[in-house]
Amino acid sequence: MILKTSLFILCGLAVLALSLGGQESIPPVFLGHIQIVLPSPVYAAIQRSPFLKNGFSAITEKTSNVTREGLSSSYKGIYIRGRQTYLELYEDGKVGSAADKTLRLTGMMMFGMHIDDRKQLPSIVKRVAAETGRSFRIRTTLAAATGQPGWDAIIGEPFLPYNNILVFAYYPDGITRAEKLEATYLPNRLMREITGVTRTVTPEERDSLIHHFRAYGYKIDGQGDRQIATGPEFSFTLVPEKPNESKILILDLALNREKTGERKYQFTDDSDLVFEGKTAKWTFRFPAS
Repeated sequence: MILKTSLFILCGLAVLALSLGGQESIPPVFLGHIQIVLPSPVYAAIQRSPFLKNGFSAITEKTSNVTREGLSSSYKGIYIRGRQTYLELYEDGKVGSAADKTLRLTGMMMFGMHIDDRKQLPSIVKRVAAETGRSFRIRTTLAAATGQPGWDAIIGEPFLPYNNILVFAYYPDGITRAEKLEATYLPNRLMREITGVTRTVTPEERDSLIHHFRAYGYKIDGQGDRQIATGPEFSFTLVPEKPNESKILILDLALNREKTGERKYQFTDDSDLVFEGKTAKWTFRFPAS
């Protein structure tokens, strides 16, 4: 009797795993990293900050060389790393992608989501395509120096400038975010994780992001004029842009310990990092549309 009951439960779980809203199930989709293009003065202020370099996180400025579909790209940025999530900061007008035929300008952002099992990317392609009505495919990025694959990413066709959210998975198969960052993460520094994002958006940006997060299995809630997408270890709050007002991006950060001493750091008038307990908020302001 116990065996029959156990088999019944296992069969039921298997059926649930094969169907989510009538669609193929997908793995948990986490935040991996955020790319932000900054005005030159803000980039320079962050670049030369002694606190960020020596107390906040594992920070490096480096140039990456990659190949995508036979086209080479080179880009220089500041990397600010936590345990499983990190920031890539670029300077206005100095980063481009031959593969995407784009130039990164102030205020552009890309939200890199992540799954641990690269082989499950096709299931997400199906979900996102069904939710958005657009075509998506998987693109492999190679390390230029070795020619070896570094990661796969889901990209949409055609490219939409406001649709900067991609799902990545690393090589070799099964490598997690924490494993990828293990060699560079410094637990004795303050930054631990990016846990939330608040961003002002146009109606087109809002609709695109909501479609994507719904496809990833995130819970979508409305609070007044705000939309909040909540998933594993991360939430994304979308706030309508207001005419002639600055665009805002706020990052919620979890810390390894409570910050003592100075509580606010300014990186020009367009960015500030404020600490409270074992959390922090990093705000970026960009010119109005």
